[in-house]
Amino acid sequence: MAIGETWTRHRKLLNPAFSLPVIHGFLDVFNSQAKKLINEVEPFVGKGLFDHIPYFLNNNFETLCAGTFGNDAISEKQHEQYLQSAYKLIHLFKEKLFKVWLQIDFIYKLTGYKKKEDQLVKNLHSLTKAVLEQKRITKENEVETNTSDLKYKAFLDLLIDLSADGVFAEKEIREQTEIILTTGFETTSTQLTFTMLLLGAHADVQEKLYQELLDVLGPEKDVGKYDLNKLVYTNAVLMESLRVFPTVPVVLRCVDQDVKLKNYTMNAGSYCVIFPLIPNVSAKDKKGDQFRPERWLDDDSCNSQDFAGFGLGKRGCIGKTYAMIDIKVKLAHFIRWYRVRADMSQLQLSADFVLKPVSGHEISIERRHSTAA
Repeated sequence: MAIGETWTRHRKLLNPAFSLPVIHGFLDVFNSQAKKLINEVEPFVGKGLFDHIPYFLNNNFETLCAGTFGNDAISEKQHEQYLQSAYKLIHLFKEKLFKVWLQIDFIYKLTGYKKKEDQLVKNLHSLTKAVLEQKRITKENEVETNTSDLKYKAFLDLLIDLSADGVFAEKEIREQTEIILTTGFETTSTQLTFTMLLLGAHADVQEKLYQELLDVLGPEKDVGKYDLNKLVYTNAVLMESLRVFPTVPVVLRCVDQDVKLKNYTMNAGSYCVIFPLIPNVSAKDKKGDQFRPERWLDDDSCNSQDFAGFGLGKRGCIGKTYAMIDIKVKLAHFIRWYRVRADMSQLQLSADFVLKPVSGHEISIERRHSTAA
């Protein structure tokens, strides 16, 4: 991860790629992928509980690649290789974090972990290189058009143009691409997983959400950019899902100046840990431990400006808007098509880089329509 001036420079250069006009340009991809997800889980209709995580995970990775890098940027084989390598690499990092002796270079190499890490990183670099080469070829073959009024560019297009202008080095291009690939799909799919669980366990909330979706979109209409702000209750459901089950359970920050608290002063240069799992609700709210989307419609209950679900301050998640719109579109299609049921009484969670369910998370679905999407 970049630090200091390097991070600031990168963030300023990349912000336009995650602007609202660019993300609105992904809506066709989001809608198409939402319909694909509906068809992929269709065999489970009326068959009882099933594990929906693999389907959500693969669908969100495809969405990220199609929307950010281009529909033909990555093959199915590369897709599978990347997912396997990414998860194995995350496992290695977890091992190194909790087994402190592995942080000694000699031991890390002697145990074979370093060799495994190098191979996994090589796999990731190989995919990144393939994506970049394919995108560059595509751009070179494009017919020249007048784009003088085009202020915003998609992520990979912006990176390649910055590279051509000498602003980004090749190594920086690769690093930024890999950051988006590794952080952009599991977080989104996991949050959608949690949202489905919560809706499945709270039939009244699901029904209220369904009614809003019908009122705004009708039974089958795709989600358009002018529909997004009309889905007020849908947004409240997503914010409440993030409050109850924040995708990132722990946020680390460096204190850059002395901060005086009630009984303690955090000194500049020290580190602090933020736990978004602590409910972000007013002390007046006596139901802070409950899933209640209505709290986001009450200004006295929740303050979205201080909400830590996507981090806070200048280090907040650059892809927040992308993630929220992607989830909102998929939720809109899924809930209009399927009625979801879930029992969260046996739910067990695990936390590494993201908070995720490991058991008791299955859902069942019933079709609201007579045929699949």
